[in-house]
Amino acid sequence: MILRHAGLTLFLLLISTLAGATESAQHKALPAGSAAHVDLPAGCFARALYPCAVRVLGRGELRWGRAILQATPEAELRLESARELRLLSGVWWLRDLEGASLSFGEIRLELAGDALIGRGPSGLEVVNLAGRMKIEGPEGESSAVPPGFQSWIAGLDKSARLVQRELRAAPAKDVMDRLLRITGAGRAEVASRAPAYRATLKAAVEASAKLYETTVNARRLASEAEDAVRAEKHRRIELENRRLREMFRARYRGEDGT
Repeated sequence: MILRHAGLTLFLLLISTLAGATESAQHKALPAGSAAHVDLPAGCFARALYPCAVRVLGRGELRWGRAILQATPEAELRLESARELRLLSGVWWLRDLEGASLSFGEIRLELAGDALIGRGPSGLEVVNLAGRMKIEGPEGESSAVPPGFQSWIAGLDKSARLVQRELRAAPAKDVMDRLLRITGAGRAEVASRAPAYRATLKAAVEASAKLYETTVNARRLASEAEDAVRAEKHRRIELENRRLREMFRARYRGEDGT
């Protein structure tokens, strides 16, 4: 009887242990597999033949050299070479880039590190998650997007000059929500990089606040300088008017005395 109870206890303990392990596995972040996709010409992506157009059909990763590409379903891009790509649609999470070049019309983005980039009807929305991001126009003008900051690229104006909208710190919650929409909830790749991304985004908010304060102070000083210049100009005008009035009075008194 004692042996029977001991065996039953051991069996229940084993079941409890297995159940706990199963529950733990269910809550553990899952790594992404390879993304289902179609390419044109057929098979060009796997064989690294360029140019190569790719459409993502589902969640997962695409390995482009050492870089990792993930996107929302139905997103499209065209790989021009082993380091050049052109985003056609969708939102893309680009990781571990090494000197990649992204084209948007005649505008180029030089990228290294991690970036979140969305292509929409109004242009490109870019977020520098980690590393280097530089925007270059066809006339040689360029603009950097620091880590943790985001910007919008609308294209070129009639004079072929780069049209770049507001540059500001990227909201951490918005960035994380967009990454999870790309990968799905509970994915290991987001969990592994989230702490570093949040630290970068927090630093960007602090830098943005300091930049705003510096800009406000600069504008205040400029305004005070302009006020001082106007006051000095007004003082000189008043002195000149006073001198003229004294001169006319003296002449009038001289003529009246004659």
